[in-house]
Parts: sequence; C-alpha cells; structure tokens
Amino acid sequence: MHCASGNRAGALMALRAYFVQNMSPAAAIDEGKRAGLTSLIGTVSSVIEEAEAAKGN
Repeated sequence: MHCASGNRAGALMALRAYFVQNMSPAAAIDEGKRAGLTSLIGTVSSVIEEAEAAKGN
C-alpha cells in the first residue's frame, strides 16, 4: 500500500496495529509514524480514543 506522502498509508497502518494486531494506542501510533503518519495523527488518535472509551479503558 502507498500514497504520495505516506500519511494515509501510515494512518491505515496505525489503525490496523490497534484494531487487528491489538497493539496499545501508543504503540499503534508509533507504528503509524514509522509508516509515514503525519497530519492525520489527530484523526487517528481520536478514532483510537473513541474505541478505548467504548471498551471502558
């Protein structure tokens, strides 16, 4: 997977790390950053925070 800046691909990798690979929120964001996550970090963090709240963590 790729995109011009890596930002969208990084966002997807972070969400995959959290939802599929069951990584912690911080580890998932780090994974996204390694894959190119930049300006979408706020959006990705919000999605993960909402999921955490729904789990009651």
